[in-house]
Amino acid sequence: MHMRKQLSLKAIYLALTILVLAAGQVSAQSPSMRGPQFKIKLYSGASILPYFTSGFRDAHITSFPGGFFGRAEERLSVPLSQGTSESIRFGGLLGLEVSNLGGYKRLSFNLEVQGMPGENSRYFNIAGGFGYKIFDLKEDANQDVPFSIGLLVKGGYAFGVATVAQVQALPDRPFTSTVVTDGGLFQVGDRIQGDILGATLQAAVTANFEIVKNVDIGLQLGYSGAWLNSLTLTSGSGGSLNPLSPHVVNPNTTDRTQGFARAYSEAPSISLNGFFAALQFGLTIY
Repeated sequence: MHMRKQLSLKAIYLALTILVLAAGQVSAQSPSMRGPQFKIKLYSGASILPYFTSGFRDAHITSFPGGFFGRAEERLSVPLSQGTSESIRFGGLLGLEVSNLGGYKRLSFNLEVQGMPGENSRYFNIAGGFGYKIFDLKEDANQDVPFSIGLLVKGGYAFGVATVAQVQALPDRPFTSTVVTDGGLFQVGDRIQGDILGATLQAAVTANFEIVKNVDIGLQLGYSGAWLNSLTLTSGSGGSLNPLSPHVVNPNTTDRTQGFARAYSEAPSISLNGFFAALQFGLTIY
């Protein structure tokens, strides 16, 4: 948890630094660097987005967490380790850029929809922010090459769903198909899912090269931070799976003492903090 907070703070520090630099550059612009009207560009491309999990491991759900032997215990397997992810994911983005804001050629407003599709886990991030072109080869170096480098800061909101496991029957209890816990009903075949919801902040260095008039290729390289809501896991039958519940136990079924020990001392989590990148193609339409 402490590490995730540190990573999120890195995104804030980086974003604030970029904003301060951009603001200083905008205020220093001379009238000759201003344009007569804004421009509109649409762009889309492929992206690399962070998606990491922490603390997911296999567990059993039991109807009698205290080891009550007066009645038959019902128990099912929940292989939560299947939801583990320790890598970045590929996705896509669609964006709108309005540049030449306030007559400043180098200032832009960007609105993006980023997505990480997937069969089990997927999320989208809608983000908006401001960009500033810090170097233009044509204007700053008098070169006839349409290439520029800039800074871009975006804030937004991420939403999605993560499927982390599917409830299974135990090999030694093949006829047990249902378990009722303090969180509700669980049945064999239920998908265990959690919502991905929270605010995001991204800071990036950008590079753009105009291939032909009004058509360019661009690159974003930066860091993404997110402040997600606490993860709530639910089953397809409507049950709520609290990993810290006494009904969620150690998967050891041969030793009753160990079998009724709680499986988790700390709840698992999902993080969207980390490196991100995008390769995009843009079309200036106005």
